[in-house]
Amino acid sequence: MALRERYRAAARAIPSSNGNLVCEHPIVSSRTVEDRLGVTRPTALKLLRQLESVNVMAEADSGPRGQRRYVARELVAAVTEETP
Repeated sequence: MALRERYRAAARAIPSSNGNLVCEHPIVSSRTVEDRLGVTRPTALKLLRQLESVNVMAEADSGPRGQRRYVARELVAAVTEETP
């Protein structure tokens, strides 16, 4: 919950961003951002770079057809790591 709220707070500081998108899709391409937020490709890439600059997203290996992908590493780790 705390991680989700931190992501939302960081996203609110970025115009046109959406913290819920990161929580719903912790691995996204610029196409996903375009479709979900109704923005152009340059705007989607700008938003992803801004989320990267506030340590919410990090660029990952390219996806199919060389598409840039970004991942919320902390969120992915939180849902995939086993707890004792």
